Amino acid sequence: MNEMVDKILHPEKMEKENHRLEKIKNENMLMHGVVRELVSHYIGNDIMGINFIVSFYLDPKSEEPVPVEDAKKLLNYTQSMGAFLDKLRKATKRDVSF
Repeated sequence: MNEMVDKILHPEKMEKENHRLEKIKNENMLMHGVVRELVSHYIGNDIMGINFIVSFYLDPKSEEPVPVEDAKKLLNYTQSMGAFLDKLRKATKRDVSF
């Protein structure tokens, strides 16, 4: 199952990640500039695509469902982000854990 979908379905799993995020914040750990640029570029493009599609269908007066083709695009964007993050995670894996 896609990791992001799994977290949506099981939000209790995010508690563990929140602990890691707090540790990063409290210890002032910074993301390497190259990694930040890659994340901003790849993830930013996908998020913009998602926002564009979602905002088009966020009319509270409309009860029309999101068309299947656009729903597929949304899924593709989320899968693309997940694939990028998996590659980044593997490329930057260290023996240090949070």
